[in-house]
Amino acid sequence: MEPTKDFRSLIDGLIAKSEAAAATAEREEQRRAEAFHAQLVAFDKEADRVQAEFFKPRIDYLAAQFPNTITPEYAEGENYRHRIHLLFTHSSEFPCTGDVKVVIMHDPEPGHFSVSFDYVILPTYVTDHYRDSRTEQFPMDGSADAALCRFIDDAIANFLTHYLKARA
Repeated sequence: MEPTKDFRSLIDGLIAKSEAAAATAEREEQRRAEAFHAQLVAFDKEADRVQAEFFKPRIDYLAAQFPNTITPEYAEGENYRHRIHLLFTHSSEFPCTGDVKVVIMHDPEPGHFSVSFDYVILPTYVTDHYRDSRTEQFPMDGSADAALCRFIDDAIANFLTHYLKARA
């Protein structure tokens, strides 16, 4: 009977050890999920602030200067919460189109977010620089607001410099 008892103890021990490891892994996964959720909430709050205070007013002002701009409306449910898109349509004054996109994105580094500014001016022959894409990382604590403003101001000015070259 002793060999069977030892075998059962061995199997029971292995199962108990496995169950304990699984429970520990589950707790760790729950902790990581909660930490990730907290990061998402913090990102959404900061991205909403950055978009409302810095990006939207600048893009709205830019759009107000040109009657040929359109801000696309996206279907409900699409994830465009932290994106601004401005289209410059073809007109008699500007024989080209412009497409400007600003996106606030999650950054892999905790406590940071990234901003992407992209533009395209078509047809390409109307300007010497028809496309640009830049992305920069910023801390979520608001300490780099001045740098963030310089980034977006420089990006918009760069687009506008090349878009205005297309004026008929």
